[in-house]
Amino acid sequence: MALLLAIAVGLFVTYRVGLWGGSEQRATSSSQASSQDSGTNGDASKSTADSGKESNDSTDSDAKKQSETATNLFKNVAGTYVWMSSGTTQTTISVDETGSFTGKYMSVTDPDNYSLQSAPDSAISSVSFTGKFSSITANDANGYVLQCDEKALQFSGDLGANPNSGMFPCGAWQWFPNGTPFSTVSEASGGQAEMAGPEPQRADQSMINKGDPYTFFMLQP
Repeated sequence: MALLLAIAVGLFVTYRVGLWGGSEQRATSSSQASSQDSGTNGDASKSTADSGKESNDSTDSDAKKQSETATNLFKNVAGTYVWMSSGTTQTTISVDETGSFTGKYMSVTDPDNYSLQSAPDSAISSVSFTGKFSSITANDANGYVLQCDEKALQFSGDLGANPNSGMFPCGAWQWFPNGTPFSTVSEASGGQAEMAGPEPQRADQSMINKGDPYTFFMLQP
């Protein structure tokens, strides 16, 4: 009887030890799998973050290059330009190396008796304006197309946002370098360039509002 009891106890202990060993092995395997999953997810998250950073860096770099290119081109355009649409009105626009500009439109209040040259200050009304060209790209005449920023264009003065100023519509402008064939500039300005003086073979540096092609702004020395 005692012998049978001892054998039964031995078998029970062996069974419990086997159960404990299997449980421990399963727990260890589960822990290792969890650790591997965590490592895999961590690597994936890091890869995604690195990819996003590279994309942002690339976008920032492209934007910086475009800005630098525009700045270099605007340096060629920078200067003061004047358009005398008649002897009684005049618009002046000064463009800086960033594409921003300031200007003034003047008009004689009594054009039957005065020109801008002969009118006293009391017979001249004016309006000042500010704005900017938001972009600059090459055109087909070795010059540029400038995009006027409509939201940035602001007027102040007794004439307000006068449609005769040559600034409307605030859209695409053309800029021509020195030496552009006069026929090219004349065609782009609707013949207005010919009113600036005797027709030369080559035109001086100038700008034209494409939305109002009868404008012709000549660079002032």
